[in-house]
Amino acid sequence: MLIYWAGIKIAGNMLARVEVDGNILAGIEIAGNILAGVEIDGNILAGVEIDGNILAGIEIAGNILAGVEIDGNILAGVEIDGNILAGVEIAGNILAGVKIDGNISAGIEIDGNILAGVEIAGNILAGVKIDGNILAGIEIAGNILAGVEIDGNILARIQIAGNIFVGVEIDGNILAGIVIAGNVSVGRKIDGNILAGVEIDGNILAGVETDGNTLAGIEIDGKALAVIEIDGNVLAGIEIDGNILAGITTDDNILAGVRIDANIWAGVETDGNILAGVEIDGNILTGVETDGNILAGVEIAGSILAAIEIAGHMLAWVKIDGNILAGIEIAGNILAGVEIDGNILAGIKIDGNILAGVEIYCNISSEVEIDGNILAGIKIDVIEIDGNILAEIKFDGKLLAEIEIDDSILADVKIDGNVLAVIEIDDNILAGIETEGNILTGVEIDGNILAGIKINGKILAGIEIDGHILAGIEIDGHILAGIVINGNILAGIEIDDNRLA
Repeated sequence: MLIYWAGIKIAGNMLARVEVDGNILAGIEIAGNILAGVEIDGNILAGVEIDGNILAGIEIAGNILAGVEIDGNILAGVEIDGNILAGVEIAGNILAGVKIDGNISAGIEIDGNILAGVEIAGNILAGVKIDGNILAGIEIAGNILAGVEIDGNILARIQIAGNIFVGVEIDGNILAGIVIAGNVSVGRKIDGNILAGVEIDGNILAGVETDGNTLAGIEIDGKALAVIEIDGNVLAGIEIDGNILAGITTDDNILAGVRIDANIWAGVETDGNILAGVEIDGNILTGVETDGNILAGVEIAGSILAAIEIAGHMLAWVKIDGNILAGIEIAGNILAGVEIDGNILAGIKIDGNILAGVEIYCNISSEVEIDGNILAGIKIDVIEIDGNILAEIKFDGKLLAEIEIDDSILADVKIDGNVLAVIEIDDNILAGIETEGNILTGVEIDGNILAGIKINGKILAGIEIDGHILAGIEIDGHILAGIVINGNILAGIEIDDNRLA
């Protein structure tokens, strides 16, 4: 069976006919439904009846919404207070729109007025037009102020010297603010810069950021320094290891201070600790409290020891028998010192006396003074050779003067007034000679000590050829390289680079 629908012809097209309120309108099919249509610019748009009027409609998300024609475009409409306003789609929602500078912006209703809106983080905020731009606004005290977006929040803004700062409301006034660690602090202008401010006793002081906190500041020489309050006084502070310590102004510098006996002393940082300081020659030295006095200190082996000044040097001091003696560091230990000729020598206590000492092998031996020189001593007789006191060493139960070769202390023996290194061969102590950094047995010939070589159990004078020590033989006072033949050393002669007996 055929079914014929009454139709209407528009622009050469046969469209379904729909009767609305006794009127025959062209129809349009949407989602299988025949809706009354409205002709606009030769196009048939689905119509929507609002207050007895058929308005052109627009399809959004499968719904037919009343449309509004603006500049030849059909925009979804939104009814507000009986009026159809052009709508704007944001996040699937149709919001009333406002036409600004030929553009339709989403609108937001505030106090019955539709204001241009700005979308931030999916929210429509009332907008404010500044310099031709629509900025998100924020309502403060019934006024819509241009806003600044910080961390997804719209904060009131304030313009200073052409710069836009976050605003903070205090007593109904919008003051420039600064953001620190996500918090907005009141700002104070110093040297043309807006610094975070802190309110103290109704006054806004410049703030200083320390570890994400804004502390009240004080301005010194055009700089904003954190302040700390001590005994009702506001002192400039200095940050050390995240702590704000009271500061002392010394030579226009702010030094961390330490409170000792109700006095604030300039401090010095040592190993992360602030110790009271003492000013000596314009320098702040770490101080140590001794008997209620702050004495300049010196750091030795990681410890701060009270110091005593001798000849312009700060030396650690040591207290012995109630006396303060200058100290000297040896092997990480502080020993009492004795001053001799303006020099501080380590001292050692022997028989109740503090004697100057000399360091030998990191041990302090008592000293012996000979000819005005302080020499290392041992509590036995020392060896004197040619007026020199030599350190002594025990070798096979004998005390021999010592000699240093290549930073090693070797026992020595005296031959013809010379002190030579010794070498032990077959339990005999023989004079030695240094060759190529090695100590070789020496043989004395004509008052000279020559390197020796051992052949057949005998030590013979040697001669060095090409870095080798060869047994030598004396002929006419000359030492010739020798060649061993049948156990005998024969004088050798070199011919064509060959050595012949």
